[in-house]
Amino acid sequence: MSEDETDDGDGDEGPALPAFHSWLYAPETIGMGSYTYTYVDDRFEDSSRELPSRNVDWATETVTYVDNEQFDGIDHAVSIDYREDRTTFGLAVVDGFDPATMRSELEDAITDEDGVETETYASHDVYFDEEYAVAIGDGTPATYLVGSANADREATGRDIVEAMIDARAGTATRLHEGDETAARLLRRQDERAVVFGAPTLQGRAESLFEPSSGDGTDTPSVEAAGFSVDADESGSRYRVTVITEEPVEDPDGLAADLPVLERVDEPSVTQDGVVLTYEVERTADGTDSGDERSGPKARFEVEIDGDTAEITHTSGDSILADELEVRIETGGRTRTIPFGVLSSADEVQAGHTASVSVGDADPGSDLRIVWTPGPTVLHAETLPEETSRVPDASFEIEFDRTLDTATVQHTGGDSIPAAELDIVINRRTLNWPKLSNEQTVEAGDSVTVDLTEDDYGESIFVGWQVEGEILASWSVPRSQ
Repeated sequence: MSEDETDDGDGDEGPALPAFHSWLYAPETIGMGSYTYTYVDDRFEDSSRELPSRNVDWATETVTYVDNEQFDGIDHAVSIDYREDRTTFGLAVVDGFDPATMRSELEDAITDEDGVETETYASHDVYFDEEYAVAIGDGTPATYLVGSANADREATGRDIVEAMIDARAGTATRLHEGDETAARLLRRQDERAVVFGAPTLQGRAESLFEPSSGDGTDTPSVEAAGFSVDADESGSRYRVTVITEEPVEDPDGLAADLPVLERVDEPSVTQDGVVLTYEVERTADGTDSGDERSGPKARFEVEIDGDTAEITHTSGDSILADELEVRIETGGRTRTIPFGVLSSADEVQAGHTASVSVGDADPGSDLRIVWTPGPTVLHAETLPEETSRVPDASFEIEFDRTLDTATVQHTGGDSIPAAELDIVINRRTLNWPKLSNEQTVEAGDSVTVDLTEDDYGESIFVGWQVEGEILASWSVPRSQ
């Protein structure tokens, strides 16, 4: 039995710990409190589209950092995330990159950066400043780590990176050691394509695992929870693990109240004291393991354009229109539209298209195409969250070398709330309202920024906070 498969003395009999647990350090190691963790392997791209609930993309936000051409064919990646603070996290990527190339590109990028230091730590080259750190290890397998902590934290990105390295090496206390709840959760998750865990239920994890109905004494108190998923051509396999303060009398009733299982009908459940494990197998045509009738094998695509959803039968069996419904779940209610109302066709075949209005549905609502005799869900879609159109506005800038100032002026186009605009120069971010009393920035409005000696030769730009877009940018001319 390997080091990662042994019983590490947490006192909980059961399956072995998944190998990725070795990256997870005990929170007290750096003193920043509890965190959530996410594991993905090389099957992540397929399985990430089959998560068991809507609005869980944030659980894999940090690990999607590896989804670029620099990491092609990773073995696995593990991230840790601290509460709602998206700027404080750790990430370890194993294999799938060339250490020499990554090191060269990193050293080129920091050549002109002030305050960046380097060190060698446990066979890793570490590059760090006060908040951020990157570590590259040439071992077999190669490892690439990132750590980030905003300035008001007691620890730094470097502390996070070094703690993950130490945990992996076994020289730091790991998460499950001395924390029975974390050990129980990890032991029941396996090493699937996507694994998420919240050893302490807080922040956004509550939106997935906090029971949605009631606030009385009968509502179970969830202490820790997580989910995992695999997906391949045959379908998807979900597992949701919930650890409660006291044994639950009605596991099926709790399942109905868990937001993470909102897309699942009648999952199977195993109860072991305070630990509940829900399992669901869903075939490629959308049929859950508990369905008595399997639906037709047909595929649909849904395109959302403003207030309209265009539904297209792309392949598979023809289906009687009278046996199809579009169900839109929003605001605690379900709107049902028979397919026959949307189309004059008696039978829906490949290539057939119909449109339905979604203008009255909340962003993030579920749209499902259902074969009613089953009933069987043939396709499920989450309506996009509200997005804002990038303002169409133009700006001009004037530099005054005598006064060492830069004046940015809105010269035309859309008016923009002042609070949504930043002026960014040489790592300094200045919100427009701090520079002017204007509530709305429109053509003719301007702000003036003082320049320091270090600003000359750097970039200055107008940023729109809502979507992180750059509306205008310039280079500050070097002083003569």
